[in-house]
Amino acid sequence: MAELVRYRVVRRAVLGSSHTYTGNCRHGLTAVDGTHYEMGKPHSLEIHEYGSDIFYLFYLDAGGEMLTDSLHSDLQGALEQAEFEFLIQPGEWEAVSEDREYWNEPSELAQTLVEALRAKYPPA
Repeated sequence: MAELVRYRVVRRAVLGSSHTYTGNCRHGLTAVDGTHYEMGKPHSLEIHEYGSDIFYLFYLDAGGEMLTDSLHSDLQGALEQAEFEFLIQPGEWEAVSEDREYWNEPSELAQTLVEALRAKYPPA
């Protein structure tokens, strides 16, 4: 069943020359023919908050399209992941409060993952 998903963009940062791609975490994909493509350094990062206990760190290209993401149980975890991967410091983030929404038809796997995450990290 489709549901309206509401979330808030809470941080945004454009990665410049001072933000080194450390290689501490690698993102990529493997094509059907077996060729592997590594993502490298994205153009920018955004952190989206879905309720109080789900934060996504989104890696975006220059057009604002998502390249990949990582899931965190709190804002601090997402900020630390960005620092780990790109040496971005806390003061370099733009604090934003931008509400967004979309219609989602969640897959069974996605529902199972969210339930497992909420069980492991119950709301305070």
